[in-house]
Amino acid sequence: MRTKVAIPLLSAFLPVQAAVSSEDSESFISKGLGLINGTVRAYYVTRQFDSKPDQHTFSPGGSLRLETPPLHGVQVGLGYYWQHDFGISSDKPERQVVPIFTGKDVDILGEAYLKFSAFDTVITAGRQKLTTPFANPADAFPVPTLFEGVSLIHSVGNFSFGGYYLSKIKDRPSNEFENVGKFSTRRLGVTPEKTDGTIIGNIGYTNGGLGLEGWFYRFSDLFDMGLVQAKYITPEIHGFKFSFGAQGVLQQDQGQSLFGPMDSLGYGFTVGAATRRVDLIFSYNGVADRPGAFRNGAILAPYSYSNTTLFTNNLVSSPENADSGSVYKVGLNYRVAPNFSFLLSHAVFNFNNKPHIAETDIDWKYGLDRFIKNLSLRNRIGIITSEAKSSDMVDLRVQLEYTF
Repeated sequence: MRTKVAIPLLSAFLPVQAAVSSEDSESFISKGLGLINGTVRAYYVTRQFDSKPDQHTFSPGGSLRLETPPLHGVQVGLGYYWQHDFGISSDKPERQVVPIFTGKDVDILGEAYLKFSAFDTVITAGRQKLTTPFANPADAFPVPTLFEGVSLIHSVGNFSFGGYYLSKIKDRPSNEFENVGKFSTRRLGVTPEKTDGTIIGNIGYTNGGLGLEGWFYRFSDLFDMGLVQAKYITPEIHGFKFSFGAQGVLQQDQGQSLFGPMDSLGYGFTVGAATRRVDLIFSYNGVADRPGAFRNGAILAPYSYSNTTLFTNNLVSSPENADSGSVYKVGLNYRVAPNFSFLLSHAVFNFNNKPHIAETDIDWKYGLDRFIKNLSLRNRIGIITSEAKSSDMVDLRVQLEYTF
């Protein structure tokens, strides 16, 4: 039997998307072979329920990444990722927080790519990280989500263009890459089947505080998706900057439509006001009710865990893959000090065919550079209440991270 570990509650309050400083979280060390960077994380999660046994997982993990210097525009990148619990977490599946740790250690060459850069264009082939709205690293756990395929990104003036083909995915706690179709069908509860992959294309435009983007996703034999987003941030007005955003999502049958009838329409808006230290944001997402469609017309996100660009995602709950209905969210982000940020948010989910949910998230992140450079401590809490009392829970996540 494995030894259980209890970590005390570090705080009663904290933010969903905190940033310690304006610098990127990844700091690079210049080596003769190129650029080396990585992370080491100690991650503890507990989920406390009212009507069933609590779940606990402790899982250290990290990464070591290398990218060679360019030679005639060509670079090679490698990334090793690991996650172990060293026999500390429970060996009973019902007591494990499965999205984070499945009971199996992870040791994998998660990135192995060839990159070519020329004429404002970057082409990458192989295992790689992606940063698209509905396919991205979801890098809040010990190991991120990674993909195998080809990507092309081109920029000219204020415009950017992208094209992607994805054949395989490595889920966060998984120790292998698998066909994207087989992963998606199994995850969303239908008979697992391989597909020909996912094709993505996008165009973006930025000019000052204005940002516009359009995305197309073809999840082969599953569904097609179109996404449009716009955001505008005003110049400073008497110490305030105001932001306005809107988005729309459409999903329809594609090929064999292995999920069955697909007919999804989502939309949303967000408004905010910010000072030098405080942001206040109100967001809304709506999903049209489509009786007879898969999950009543829910917006599907096969590769995501509450980390798409939908405005009302939270620590645990999300309109992704759920149901039709509406979600309202208000958030307050307070930059207490250059090395300390704090966020409080509350969201209400009014689903059409599932119990309503309310979630309050508290998230703080504290930089410990005064002790060790690039060391930080983050604490996140999600408090979920539902019409179905069996879904009530408190989700606590504590992460100590060192980047180099």
